[in-house]
Amino acid sequence: MIKQLRITASIAGAIAVLMSCEKDTIDSENNVEAVSTEVVVSQTSTLDALQQKLSLSEEDTDWLAQHLDGELENINDFLDTDANLDERKKLVRQTLRFFQEEQVTAQGQNDKQGQKAASSLTSEEQKIFNTLSSSQRFHYLYSGYLAQSYAKRYYGDTPKTQRNGKGDAFRHTAWNALSAIRLGVETTKRLTDAHEVLDNGRVNNALEESMDLFNNAIGRGLNVKSTFVGLMEAKFAVDLGRTQYITPTNADGSVQNGVSQLKFTNQ
Repeated sequence: MIKQLRITASIAGAIAVLMSCEKDTIDSENNVEAVSTEVVVSQTSTLDALQQKLSLSEEDTDWLAQHLDGELENINDFLDTDANLDERKKLVRQTLRFFQEEQVTAQGQNDKQGQKAASSLTSEEQKIFNTLSSSQRFHYLYSGYLAQSYAKRYYGDTPKTQRNGKGDAFRHTAWNALSAIRLGVETTKRLTDAHEVLDNGRVNNALEESMDLFNNAIGRGLNVKSTFVGLMEAKFAVDLGRTQYITPTNADGSVQNGVSQLKFTNQ
């Protein structure tokens, strides 16, 4: 009898444990469902706010929700300021249009495009690059690709703009800002510093190197959290004169010895 009671008690205990686990599972599922609902409601609310702030069409709003849903809060935060608000709105609409044209999402999973930047690595840069994981390599190269692509879109694809001009200033700023998101500031600094160490005994132009290193540091200091906003913050840095460029330059953008000077990009 005692043995039977013990068995019965054990069964009852097991049932109690199972019921408790089942309740915990249900509570957990309910919590996940509640959190998921909150996220959807939050994203919908943010999307509605962006549509109103930017006067977006239904088509643009749908595209934003489909391709940049992970960026909604970041974009909203970018606009949530009184400083240069009209310019910020204009820049968001412009960048959104560029993203739509290229069909480049914030995640940017396009290996072929990212690999285009590989050919420009210097020997010293390559040594550090070889120590990175495959994911880090991709993001470093892809950051360079995006920076180059949007430098041309924002500032025009002309020699004087893209070599030592404001497009060049943007490219270095955006490259470092985007790379630092996933590689971190220190690794990005090591790589981009090494990029200035030329191969085959060539010596970098002192003015050009000074400009590049300065703009690299500005980019890393932007401390951006996302690709879409990183591109816009880099452009703002150039347009507001936080970065440097060289002027005057020759027709091909090269330095005029004894004449060219470093100036801030709002000059």
